[in-house]
Amino acid sequence: MNHDKAVAAASTVAALASLLLATGGCASPTDQQGGGSPQPFIQIQSAIADGTTNAGQGPFPVSFYGAGRILDAGTMAGLLARLQVSTWPEGTPIAVTSTLDPTSDMNRATAQVTVGAPLANRWYSLDFGPPQAGLTSQQTFDSGVWGVRLRPDSHPVVTVAEFCGTTATPGMKFIVTFSEPVTIDSASEALTVQQSGGALSCRLDAVGPGDVHQFCAALTPGPVTVTLATGTVRGPDGSFLASQVWAVDIATLPIVETGCNGYRVPL
Repeated sequence: MNHDKAVAAASTVAALASLLLATGGCASPTDQQGGGSPQPFIQIQSAIADGTTNAGQGPFPVSFYGAGRILDAGTMAGLLARLQVSTWPEGTPIAVTSTLDPTSDMNRATAQVTVGAPLANRWYSLDFGPPQAGLTSQQTFDSGVWGVRLRPDSHPVVTVAEFCGTTATPGMKFIVTFSEPVTIDSASEALTVQQSGGALSCRLDAVGPGDVHQFCAALTPGPVTVTLATGTVRGPDGSFLASQVWAVDIATLPIVETGCNGYRVPL
C-alpha cells in the first residue's frame, strides 16, 4: 500500500471509530428506525399494587431505577420531595417523611414514606408527583395520575380481571386478582363466565392467596359477563365479599401484561 492509500485508510478507520463512539458502539433499534437514541430516564414504582388493602400504617416503599441517569444526592432530594400521601378521592395531603434505605446506591434506590399521624380506615393515594421529562412510571390511576391507591385496613375487593390468549389458539386464561389475601370456598363455583348468552365451562388451574386462575376453552375475545358469587370469598375477618357482576368486551380492554387484556375494577 502506498503512502496516500495508507493515509486514506487511516482516515476512514478514524471516522468510523468516531461514529461508533458517538452512537455508543452500535446503533440501537431506535437509531435504526430513525428516532434517535433513547433518552436517559428514572423509573418510579412501588411494591404496593394499586388498590391494595390491608396495607397497614406504613412505611410505604417507593423505588427508583436510573437508566442512564445517576441517582446522586441532588437528584434524590428532588425525587423524595415528589412523594406524597393524600386522601382519595378528595386529595387532602397527609404529612409524610421520606427516607432512603441504606442499601440504596447511585443506580437503584428505595424510599420509605412514613405518615405523620395514624391513617383512618379509608382509601388513600401514594402519589409519585406529576409527569415530568426524564421520569416515568407504569403505575397510574384515575387516567394518568402517577402512584397507587391503598387502604390501611382489611377491605378485600376484586382489583383486576384478566383475559389471556390469542386468536391463533382456542380458549383463554381467566385470572381474577384480589386486593389482599382472601379465603376462597368452592373456588370452582366462585366465578362464572358467560358469553353469547350461556355459561362457559372453565377449568380451575390454580388458587392462590390473592387470585384465581381458570382456563375457559370456548372463551374468545369479545363481550363477556363475569359473576362473583356471594358466599364464596371471605376476608381475614370472615365476612364474605358481596356478589359482583362485570360486563366487558375483552377485545377493547387495555393490555395489563404481556398477552393479557384486563379490566381494572373501579374502587
